[in-house]
Amino acid sequence: MAKKSVGDLSKADLEGKVVFVRADLNVPLDGSTITDDTRIRAAVPTLKYLADNGAKVVLSSHLGRPKDGPEDKFRLTPCAVRLTELLGKEVKKTDDCIGPEVEAAVKAMSNGDVLLLENVRFYKEEEKNDPEFAKKLASVADLYVNDAFGTAHRAHASTEGVTKYLSPSVAGFLLEKELTYLDGAVANPKRPFAAIVGGSKVSSKIGVIESLLQTCDKIIIGGGMIFTFYKARGAYYYYHHYRGGGVSGERSDPLTPQEPRTPNPHPHPPTRAGRGDERGGGAIGWGDERGGVTSGEG
Repeated sequence: MAKKSVGDLSKADLEGKVVFVRADLNVPLDGSTITDDTRIRAAVPTLKYLADNGAKVVLSSHLGRPKDGPEDKFRLTPCAVRLTELLGKEVKKTDDCIGPEVEAAVKAMSNGDVLLLENVRFYKEEEKNDPEFAKKLASVADLYVNDAFGTAHRAHASTEGVTKYLSPSVAGFLLEKELTYLDGAVANPKRPFAAIVGGSKVSSKIGVIESLLQTCDKIIIGGGMIFTFYKARGAYYYYHHYRGGGVSGERSDPLTPQEPRTPNPHPHPPTRAGRGDERGGGAIGWGDERGGVTSGEG
């Protein structure tokens, strides 16, 4: 897969340049304490490479799902503290991701500095991929690096919109590694080949699952989107997600391949649903043989 990555950029390309980096720092928190820093550590190789080559690194991310503007529990301050520890240098943070404060902070940067912007999802324009918002994000930078593998599939302002204003736009080391692995796994799979697909919404996974159906021997479905499959198969259930959702607006006729590659490639949702906590979502599922759901509460 011939994608240009940050490793293709030399010191001559990076020194003195402001690099806008989109990472995925959406880590679990207990108050202000990070309970799992895996995603932060995964971003370090790209950040270190840029800083070591003299770039001024402007880092952006989202955290959680703010409902309407800034919320203290979704601020990225704990991430700045952890990044400072991992990089061995101070990572300063702004209280906004666009505007005069950000512009002033970027102007004050020296080569090799890392600056963390506040949660981009404090603006609704982020998820709407608003062109003007994307332009404001990009206005402080010279080039773009996307290392947010967990959100790279979403066309948001900080993942897709900014690429219209910054060139070159390249993949970070984490994104490059994942794309290389996926390309090899899907193009030349070892059989039997199974895929596990999870998430709360099936609508954003339809294209991926339809593509996997052409290659996989089995597809195992998990997460909140299992209830859309139950509905399509005639099961009955009660479902309440922590975001107050359900299956309203979801596509309810998922995946009927016209020419299945294997005798039984259809997606397999779990046969039992259980209740989770508020952070992970929750559900109680009942059903019948048509939906393949066993009675009872998990």
